Amino acid sequence: HELDGYGVALISLRESIDFTSPMGKAALTILGAIAELERELCRERIKSALAAKKLTAEKTGWRTGRPPIQPEVIEQVIELHGRGHSLRQIASQLSGQISKSSVERIVKQHKQGVQKTPRKSTVQVVETIESELPKEGSEIINGLWTGHES
Repeated sequence: HELDGYGVALISLRESIDFTSPMGKAALTILGAIAELERELCRERIKSALAAKKLTAEKTGWRTGRPPIQPEVIEQVIELHGRGHSLRQIASQLSGQISKSSVERIVKQHKQGVQKTPRKSTVQVVETIESELPKEGSEIINGLWTGHES
């Protein structure tokens, strides 16, 4: 439809579809809808798989993502910065434990007086979601859960 504004007509010789005709426009609309559906289904599958992996990791103790920075390392960063060391010097002195960007973030948070608040665990989030799910016997009407509260 964007090409119509430029006066361009698209005709596929291989599929014998003229996208300027009503049938061709309908085919294009259907193909677009199917492509969008597939993209959304793929996104949903990925989100579900990642959530399941995180939940499994929480239950088994296996960590996902980067390991947390140890409080001792944070204290060392703040101490070294207080002594006048540069961010690069701090990162190289603590090499293998912390990156320069993490040093920068810690120093910035320390200057602003920001304390890192613990995030909810994945298990807590899943339990919250599960508590909000409809009970057995409920049904969807006009996109809303209704039904039989037990």
